[in-house]
Amino acid sequence: MRRWGYRRSRIPWRGLLAIVAVVGIIIVLEFQLKPLMRDLAALEAKRYAAQMVSDAVEKELESSGVSYGDFAVIQRDTNGKVLSISSNVVKMNELKSHLVEAVQDTLTSQGNEDLTVPLGTLLGGELFHGRGPGIPLRVTLSGNVTAEFHNVFEDAGVNQTRQQIDLELNAQLYAYLPGVDSTTDFSTDVPVAETVIVGEVPVFMANGK
Repeated sequence: MRRWGYRRSRIPWRGLLAIVAVVGIIIVLEFQLKPLMRDLAALEAKRYAAQMVSDAVEKELESSGVSYGDFAVIQRDTNGKVLSISSNVVKMNELKSHLVEAVQDTLTSQGNEDLTVPLGTLLGGELFHGRGPGIPLRVTLSGNVTAEFHNVFEDAGVNQTRQQIDLELNAQLYAYLPGVDSTTDFSTDVPVAETVIVGEVPVFMANGK
């Protein structure tokens, strides 16, 4: 009489364990790398925006042909001592409006194009920086650009003071990588005009008050 038996199927435990191990490593790396890639994406977005802002402001200043005299007037007494430095608020606000519009248009239009960042740069570290395949990065504006003028006074030698008029530009950027997105605040100072004032400048002016 013939006996029928059942053959037990062998479960490929080693293969399953290998697959589980690989999946586990991928999950761990994803959790570890995502925050790093998010921070580095934000950093690359800021670098990109800083260059775009600088180019847009420089182009606008060249076309407008403004100079220090358009923004400020230095008043002196009969001995040549500086009495006051008055600002042309109307002219400054007009230029600020033009610059903000130029910067916003530039960042908005460029945001429709993908940049590429080397994978090694996103992974961090000097060894891999700038190496590896390019990963597409898209940077767009998240909100409006705001701006504010600041005066900077610096010693320029004996009885001389350099006054620089800077425009501080602020914006919020949205950076997107495949699987990773980030929103970051961006701020940069752009020099608009400067002059060297000969003679003693009152302390309250040099302190920017």
